[in-house]
Amino acid sequence: MLRLPHISLCEELRRVIERDYSSLCEKQPIGRLLFRQFCDTRPELKRCVEFLDAVAEYEVAPDEKRKDCGMNVLDKYFNNGSAAHLPEIPPEVVRECREKLKHTPCKELFKECTKIVHEYLRGVPFSQYQESMHFSRFIQWKWLERFVPAKSALPVSLAYAYETKDALCLVLTIMNGGDLKFHIYNMGNPGFDEERAIFYAAEICCGLEDLHRERIVYR
Repeated sequence: MLRLPHISLCEELRRVIERDYSSLCEKQPIGRLLFRQFCDTRPELKRCVEFLDAVAEYEVAPDEKRKDCGMNVLDKYFNNGSAAHLPEIPPEVVRECREKLKHTPCKELFKECTKIVHEYLRGVPFSQYQESMHFSRFIQWKWLERFVPAKSALPVSLAYAYETKDALCLVLTIMNGGDLKFHIYNMGNPGFDEERAIFYAAEICCGLEDLHRERIVYR
């Protein structure tokens, strides 16, 4: 069973880890989840996260539904009488969004609004998050990523993981001939039988589905 380390073991990591809002709270799945859980404990932060999610839904809405979706966002988050009103967005920005929505409901309509919300979250809320139990839990997960080998029943195991400023590096078991091309051309007759091809296709689809859940598009 996977166990998180005692927080006392993570103090050195807490001291040296890079405190970057975009990396910790947006790009890293565990960090993003824990920051959102922290925001859920504060109504003024929870509505910011809900607004960002609503904008994400607006951006992927079909063209014929985007205008109505945009109106719902405006009515919920930019009306003074709404419980979810966002006072952080200046009135002039709201007016500009309303005007643009009438004529051209483009995907970038709320770009300035989301920028303002993120700037707000990366300030005092991010500082408070770093003092919370949610950030301590994040540090525990990062400790596991760095120091605990991932043993698996599968042939390839994760021996070590570490981060640079712009990359996550994984040290894996070396598997010569582990790519599909090798198996297609060097393992008996060229090609695969149907059952084996279906299995590999299903594995690829599962991987792509997981990436899409994280809003990552693989080229």
